[in-house]
Order: sequence, then C-alpha cells, then structure tokens
Amino acid sequence: MGKRQLDWLQAWAHDWKGVRSKCALSQTAFCGAVHLHGTPENRLLADLDCNGWPQTGRNKALRILKEAGAIHLCGDQHLAVVVQHGIDEYRDGPWSFTSPALVNTIYGRWWHPEDEQPGANPVPGSPLPWTGDYVDGLGNKISMVAYANPTDRRDEKQRADGYGMARFNFATDTIRFECFPRFPTLDDDGQPLQFPGWPVDVPLEGPPSHP
Repeated sequence: MGKRQLDWLQAWAHDWKGVRSKCALSQTAFCGAVHLHGTPENRLLADLDCNGWPQTGRNKALRILKEAGAIHLCGDQHLAVVVQHGIDEYRDGPWSFTSPALVNTIYGRWWHPEDEQPGANPVPGSPLPWTGDYVDGLGNKISMVAYANPTDRRDEKQRADGYGMARFNFATDTIRFECFPRFPTLDDDGQPLQFPGWPVDVPLEGPPSHP
C-alpha cells in the first residue's frame, strides 16, 4: 500500500463513531496460502498474485488492521482458507477468510505442504492434515486453520467451488466463518454440510473501550 492508502486505513482504524465491529475487504489474501497452482503437479514457491510482497507494505497494512480489531475478508485466490496472519510472531495479526470461487471451472489451487506435515500448533481435532504454523514462500508467517482443496478437478462437483459467509454474533463476541460447497452433501435434516474444517469461530473485537 502507498502512503495515502495507509493514512486512510489508519484514520479508519481509529474512527469508531457508530461502529460495533470492523471488517476489511480486499481482493487478495496478503499471504501465500497456496502451494499448487493450476494443476496438482505445478508447485510454486512464491506467488506475487497474493499481494504478500513487498513484506514491508504487507506488514504495515496488517498492523493497522489488527489495531482496528478488524477481520480480513478476501477473494480471488481460487482456494478457500482461514488463516491468522503473523507479523512479528505467529498469531499476532488479524484473522483472514478467503472465500471459495463460486464457480471454479478453469483454475484450481491447493494447500499441500511439500513435506506433507502439519505445522507447529495444529488445530486440535481438525479433520484436515495440514494445519498449524507455516512460513509461506514470501517469508510471511501464517497459521493455517482451514482449507478446501479440490478433490478431483475432472469432476465439476469436486472442484471446491462454493461460497462463504461471516456471521457476526454481538451477543457472544464471536465471528463465525462458514464455507459451503457449490454441490453440497445434505445431512439427515436436509441441511448442506460445510467443507471439512468449517465452521471456524474467531473473536469479535469492538472499540477500545469494549469490555
């Protein structure tokens, strides 16, 4: 971000008039939460499309978002993920939810660490094998909480497209990230099942005087 953008964001972070909570929307995720691009054989170390670089600008923006108590909702990554950004240390930045593509017929992406090992501090009880603390190809710290990899790109019902929702619950001071496949499996009550690893509940932060 340039100076004018950062100045605007800083002013927004401190403006709590009539505001109960804050959310920042961006096109990209500010981190490389993807390993495989286009095909399962195409592994990239660094993807500048994510806007996780230059790291200085990325970190400045994330510091302000954390100061604002904002969550980060983003898209355009062809892969649904929930991460908590790390700036100086793991988990010292804002929470981020990248929604899936509504229709993902052309370009698939996968979260698939090369060593196929969980990171430090994996999510307890997660059905997903690769959660926890990682460093992306740009040197950014991220804590992976949930991801929705395509199962079979040849099958239009297994391409991991769908939609996401963020539910703000002011009674419990939480935000719930939900993520549904475009072609969901229904439970016994006829309700759509979410991608494995969802829903994800994160703290809702209010104004500085918020208890």
